[in-house]
Amino acid sequence: MTEPDRAKWELGGLVDAKGRLGRALPSGRLLIPAKVEITDGHLVWEDGPRTAVPNVAMLEQFVVLAEGPDERILRFVKRWGPLFDTLAQCDWDEASRDWSMPDGYKRTHYHDPDRTDPFACRWYLFDQGIEGGRESLQIWRKYSRRARGFLRIAAALNGGNPHSATGDRYDWQCVLEDEGRPSSTMDNMGYDWKDPEDARFLLSQHLDWWVYLAGCRPSLALGSSQPITLQGDGLFGAIGLQLCFVASVSRGLALCATCGTAFSPRRLQAGRAAYCRSCGPKAARREASRRYRERQRSA
Repeated sequence: MTEPDRAKWELGGLVDAKGRLGRALPSGRLLIPAKVEITDGHLVWEDGPRTAVPNVAMLEQFVVLAEGPDERILRFVKRWGPLFDTLAQCDWDEASRDWSMPDGYKRTHYHDPDRTDPFACRWYLFDQGIEGGRESLQIWRKYSRRARGFLRIAAALNGGNPHSATGDRYDWQCVLEDEGRPSSTMDNMGYDWKDPEDARFLLSQHLDWWVYLAGCRPSLALGSSQPITLQGDGLFGAIGLQLCFVASVSRGLALCATCGTAFSPRRLQAGRAAYCRSCGPKAARREASRRYRERQRSA
């Protein structure tokens, strides 16, 4: 993260009390391939999997990949896995036009495939497994730029940019890139990205679209320590969930250990029960009484 970005995100309230950008979320595990290498501008992987749990450092590491060396992306994939499962391609995207579909991919979804107007957008989602696949480094840089654009705009809308209330044109170009809109059409798209109300709507819609593409949803696992988690398809989904919580200045998501209500905690510690504001005082008294009885027994 660059110092100007950190200053804007701090002013915009996007980081937590410890200065961290990411959020502690009850998320599912990511699949990591056993072998990953770079070949002809693509990440190529095979074998696996092992697993990793998303943490608060993941988002900050992702948004700096756009301008970094290829090896930085490779290290990230070895730590967090590929974007696969919901890698979105658009006919207007140059990286998509130059991208050939590997063997074993399956087209699973179309977005507006029958439109013929100049800005018709055709989306394709491809499935591929952890056992083998590949992704263009261009696609990785594109989504890293998009994620960074989301965060810069969210910070600006929260007062984190003294020069612009809604973010810079370049950041909006990164966010709108997937619609295939030339830069000259940004001011004629039906919404004014320079107007804070329109900007909030546009930002919300595009973040919604990210998590929709990623298949993000609650997932139930009865009998486990975390009966309800937030799941998405691969790393693409995990990044989308992080972006939504950070951009909305939510501190995370937890389930109250007493009443089961979902709430945004002030802080969330691994291995410790979380309580909503209604149940918290009662839970604190119960815990204090329990510790007192334990001390009495020990004495």
